[in-house]
Formats: sequence, structure tokens, C-alpha cells
Amino acid sequence: MRFSDALDVLRRDGVWAYLELDPGEVPTRTTEECPTDDIGTTTPSAVLTVTRDRELLLGG
Repeated sequence: MRFSDALDVLRRDGVWAYLELDPGEVPTRTTEECPTDDIGTTTPSAVLTVTRDRELLLGG
């Protein structure tokens, strides 16, 4: 995943906020590990998660 490169492009284009939708926590951790520059940090301001229940979802 070239997530860091994508964030660099967003920052270079003036994007200062974005919404991350993902079924897990990996990209959020990736965001936190990206190097920062003079624009600031990439730490998310909020992390929301939904607990999935496979048995309930799949009926088994």
C-alpha cells in the first residue's frame, strides 16, 4: 500500500482533512506512522469503529 505517497499528494494539493473509511484499523495506524512535514501531523482527530459480529451477520 502506498498510503504515505497518497497523503503526500493530498497535502501538496492543500488538503488538510480527509475521511478514512475502512473495515479495520490498519490505514489509521499507517497514517499515524507517516512522516510529517512543515504542514503538520497526520494524526486523526477521531477514530470510530464498529464491532462486527460474523455469526450474527452470516447466520451461523
